[in-house]
Amino acid sequence: MSKPLAPALLACCLLAACGPATEAELAGEDVALDDTAEALSASSRSYVRANKDKRRCAAPQCGGYYVKDVNRPTSAEQYVWTLDFKNAPQLAAAERSEAMSAGDGELVLWGKLGPQSASSGLRTFLVYGAWRGMPGVSALSADTFFSVDSKAALVRCAAAPCLSETAKRLNSTSTQVFSSYDLLSALPAFGDGPWLQSEVMNRGALVAATVRNGAPMTAGHDVVLDASQVFLKVSGSARACPSTPNPSCGSGRAYAWDRDMARCRVPLGCVQSRSNCGAAPSCAPGYTRSSWMTAQGCTAYACDPTFSL
Repeated sequence: MSKPLAPALLACCLLAACGPATEAELAGEDVALDDTAEALSASSRSYVRANKDKRRCAAPQCGGYYVKDVNRPTSAEQYVWTLDFKNAPQLAAAERSEAMSAGDGELVLWGKLGPQSASSGLRTFLVYGAWRGMPGVSALSADTFFSVDSKAALVRCAAAPCLSETAKRLNSTSTQVFSSYDLLSALPAFGDGPWLQSEVMNRGALVAATVRNGAPMTAGHDVVLDASQVFLKVSGSARACPSTPNPSCGSGRAYAWDRDMARCRVPLGCVQSRSNCGAAPSCAPGYTRSSWMTAQGCTAYACDPTFSL
């Protein structure tokens, strides 16, 4: 069943500008377009999943990464002895470490094979862009990997559903239009859904997802992008929230906030504090608990991926 969006989130979907260009478009380089390709390439870039090699033997024969093109079921997995970030100068050492500390199945890279070493016969993987998945979340094996082009501002619909979004299949030219998102499977308990959807729509996050029919509407069924995992772009550029005061409100009262889709606090004013709001939750490993006072006088909580803070 389709999970409807909250009114504020739906408004964002309908007003968002076009999504960011892909790494390939920014680099002015063609993506390898054949999604039936059988091997990684040293001449053209592609999107790959990278998993650490956990074998125990002397480096560089062990301890590197296994990389495999996404959306190409016949593509062979290949061992590379290291990830080379020299072509990603936008990523500082902290961001590179952030990418390399991702768990199994949680790292997507944009790049190509490096030259073969004359001494070992092994290759590196040249990284041009990196995405890290939500910690502890596994993409479904049947899912397709997509980027999203949010072009809602260019679409006018007479009746719902409004097919205002486009999912682009990675390592391919094929696309799929859709009308709404379902990201609940990619969220932990107390995860921030509006923020995660904003990362997909506006910040270049990738998704492992299926596109399915949802609830019937006036002009047909809702077309839902149903994601099992979301990979956040390791951008190397932090978004700073505006500085906000924390004024005193007097006895029994507290200053309340809302949290916007960038996870920044929005001041609401002083409210009466309540004591019967429930206990603070524990977040899963890999997540940090954030909290703020709401307009109802209770503390709200969110479990945010620690690496994204």
